[in-house]
Amino acid sequence: TFSGRVQIIVGADGRVVDAEIVQASFNMYDEEVLRATRQWRYQPATKRGYPVQYRRTVDYVLSGQ
Repeated sequence: TFSGRVQIIVGADGRVVDAEIVQASFNMYDEEVLRATRQWRYQPATKRGYPVQYRRTVDYVLSGQ
């Protein structure tokens, strides 16, 4: 089991526009984690009723089960 942390920027359309590993889990999988984040979709944050870009940190755990 390996744990790590990735920081993402979610665009106003809910797509991940940038991702960065801030705590590595296992070097062989870090690139796979970044590749997976680009497929994630979120409901956009809003400010005064309008969608805005925002930054989020996500903790994750990789398990062989």
